[in-house]
Amino acid sequence: MNNTVLIPASRVSVTATAKYLKLFEGFPILHAKFIPLGSKLVLPLKTDFSPFSLEMIAESNSSVLLSYFDATMKFETPELEQTFTEIKQKQYRMFTIDKYAQELAREILQLATIQKERMVSELQELYTLDRTQFDQAVKQLSVPASPRWRNFAFAAEANIANEYWKIMGNVFRELGWEFEKRSKRPAENATNALLNYSYAILKSVLNSIILVHGLDPFVGFLHTLRPGRESLTLDLMEPFRQYVDAALLEALLSEAMKQHYFKTEGSGIVLQDKAKELVQAFFYKKFMLGTQAPITSIIELIGLLVQRLETQ
Repeated sequence: MNNTVLIPASRVSVTATAKYLKLFEGFPILHAKFIPLGSKLVLPLKTDFSPFSLEMIAESNSSVLLSYFDATMKFETPELEQTFTEIKQKQYRMFTIDKYAQELAREILQLATIQKERMVSELQELYTLDRTQFDQAVKQLSVPASPRWRNFAFAAEANIANEYWKIMGNVFRELGWEFEKRSKRPAENATNALLNYSYAILKSVLNSIILVHGLDPFVGFLHTLRPGRESLTLDLMEPFRQYVDAALLEALLSEAMKQHYFKTEGSGIVLQDKAKELVQAFFYKKFMLGTQAPITSIIELIGLLVQRLETQ
């Protein structure tokens, strides 16, 4: 490497120009630096890369380390640091190759759809549900790979999600909890507030595991790159969201969760401490306990992704 560049900003945006990487320090953009390709970059965890800059990093001998600057990641050995650097370079390279990126996006969507089907089948044994529209939406995803598959798949996935939440809405309402549609932030009701908080826990768990494996959580294959969006984390959340939904239903069925454990904050509904404690307890039970706990599958899935990167 030509030189090591430490950027002690809380956030950085990286674009590319000619033979240089252009680093904008601060967010919103305040200052810019031109860094020669071949440099070793030590950047804050929340770093936004443009697709072209990823391509340049992947094809050069530049390396990227991501870290929190209030608690910089310390590597046990230079070999581990080099391994993590190589993994990121391969991740960026795969991102720039449409064939591999589409392949991964397709597999993630298929895994997520299988989990939704499993969830609906389990609910069907307990409740009277009409899953006709859901099953029709699932069939739309079963199309051959093609240059246009991605657009096709996104439209099909949106239909699947829409029909899935109609079914979940019926179940929530039968349990006495309001739900008309998914609303993120701000949550329109207590049920959506519970879902948002539960998914945030899953996201945090996945982020930690992704970093431990040396991957960049902000560069995914299914969710598009946007400033501040942990695309890879969101990708890998998809096959595990239904475990969150199942844990939440268990909490509601137990009747431990009460409507008065919530409050209005701004224009939305948020959890009070008691509700958070209950969600954390049911999440831990569902995700962490037992020989077939989802946390094991999460680690295996991320491990398989690393192996895939090694073979490309």
